[in-house]
Amino acid sequence: MQMSKVNASAKTISTLVGNFKKQMSLSESIRTRLSDNYIIHVVILVVTVAFLVAPHIQGVGVNDDGSYTRVAVEQSAGNWKIESDGFTTRFLVTLPLTAAIKLGIGIKWLPVVTLLQFLCLVIFMYFLISKITGSNFFTLLGALFFASSPFLIQNATLTTGDILHNLLLSSGVLLIIFSHSDFTHTQGRKLLTAACAAMLFFASFVAKETTLFFLPVLLGLCVYQIQTCTYSKNIKCFWGVFFLTAAFLSVATLFGYHFFTGNALFLINTIVENSKFVDPSLCYDNTYALLLRVTLKPFQFMLLDFTFGISFILAVAGLFKRPKNPIQAQLKLYFVLSIVIWWVVVPLVIRPWNPIGLFHRIWMPVLIPMMLNALLYILNIQNNYNAVLNFKTKIFWCVMLAGVLVSSCISYFEYIKIGGNVLGIFLPVAVYSVCILFIILNRPQKAMLLNTPVLLIIIVLPQLAIGLLRVNQWVDGGMENQFDKSAETLRFINLNNPKLVLTDPNAARNFSVFIDGANHLNVKSYNTFYLSQIPDSSYLWINRDRHDRYIKNLPAAYNFAKTRFVVHPYLIHPTEYGFVKVFDNGSDCCYLYKKLS
Repeated sequence: MQMSKVNASAKTISTLVGNFKKQMSLSESIRTRLSDNYIIHVVILVVTVAFLVAPHIQGVGVNDDGSYTRVAVEQSAGNWKIESDGFTTRFLVTLPLTAAIKLGIGIKWLPVVTLLQFLCLVIFMYFLISKITGSNFFTLLGALFFASSPFLIQNATLTTGDILHNLLLSSGVLLIIFSHSDFTHTQGRKLLTAACAAMLFFASFVAKETTLFFLPVLLGLCVYQIQTCTYSKNIKCFWGVFFLTAAFLSVATLFGYHFFTGNALFLINTIVENSKFVDPSLCYDNTYALLLRVTLKPFQFMLLDFTFGISFILAVAGLFKRPKNPIQAQLKLYFVLSIVIWWVVVPLVIRPWNPIGLFHRIWMPVLIPMMLNALLYILNIQNNYNAVLNFKTKIFWCVMLAGVLVSSCISYFEYIKIGGNVLGIFLPVAVYSVCILFIILNRPQKAMLLNTPVLLIIIVLPQLAIGLLRVNQWVDGGMENQFDKSAETLRFINLNNPKLVLTDPNAARNFSVFIDGANHLNVKSYNTFYLSQIPDSSYLWINRDRHDRYIKNLPAAYNFAKTRFVVHPYLIHPTEYGFVKVFDNGSDCCYLYKKLS
């Protein structure tokens, strides 16, 4: 009896010792992982983003960031009314802003919410690149390349929802890609992953409706996985759960809109209705303009931003390399489908309404797969120096370099016409040329030159310098606090007790954000009035930036007006139609209307 007790005690002690060893082994594993500098890398990324973004938070403007802020202010005051304006329906964008206001953060500091979202996106990209490459320093290199993007830095100072939208969208798509490559998990866990991916994809739709254009990407991945996977039954179950979850969330949304608005199709109607107010420059009224839009224009437009330009060139070069595993193959498919949709399909199929215009904020969903493929190509060069020596690759690089130079010359003359920043073209072109020529001229005997410090110098540091330059220009060149400028304008108007205030639809929605108690002002959109309807002592309020854009696109605006809505000529030349300039604060202009004799 005593021996059995001793044996039981010894067995218990042995079990405890075994568990302790396992715990020590686990803690040792954690320490080893931390010793790989993951935490140091994340700290470097956080400090880099904070250094580039935080000093340049300037408050809220009168464009989309003003509209989201207006909705957040109203929600924080208890007004949760859903309107057909395309902003109140994007709850995942406004809810974090509303929560920040409730916590006492002033409106000027609301872009901090976007900054935190950008930090999450950068850290997400860091761990994603780590899983793809397995190279610690290269992982930091890729994440720094992403974090120092001049375009992303500028958008991280605004209260728009594009950063959050792309964090959710890319997370959903990449979760599908990586779950396909790992079948060590149980079937139940795989199905849970499918449901999570569907929820992320749907959440990105709630943040911004352009998620719908990624349906062909999902279908492409679905077909690829079913055709290539040996576990065909499991993968079919995976996609079945994905689409069933997405369908359930869609039906729940229809019921929700029916309950709150009385119209189950309210969101769909809102999307269609907002298409009537699309920018005239997005529409192409002749075959030649459309041909330029689906050939040269997107390439030329991407070269104006270093991140887009160099990522596109490297990602396309990587398409000539055979993928080494299913993950790389699906990442290439992700890039090809998204770039084709944005570049060609939408301009050709969805006309004259074309929401995929040539401004970088709308192209952000393409940036993430583009950057991932660019980094994979750089890694491929680093690991295999002979990869760049074949004839086809040399021809490709020469053609790309010629395209960069030709498009830059065209962009230069366009910038001269509109008074743009010439340095913003030639600085990226110089960096493109150095990078491309370096790769073309690389030889095996010079392989020692293409190491990680050199990669850091030729890829990250130029972008870091361009990022600092662009953000400083963004601030010093007039990216002032339009929040205060618009408030100043409305105070001036309010003191003069006007009969009517005309302005563009955006400012008409946002004016109540800028001045407390100014709701008694009769502010109307200029789109709803003709000259005969405007009484004396009325004011025309024009935002200078939007005004300049209309002037630039005047021919397109008039062609567009024939089929869509009237762009009144006094918006372009107010003084020719009885308006007299009475106020100009550098950001906004006010004109007093007096009928012509």
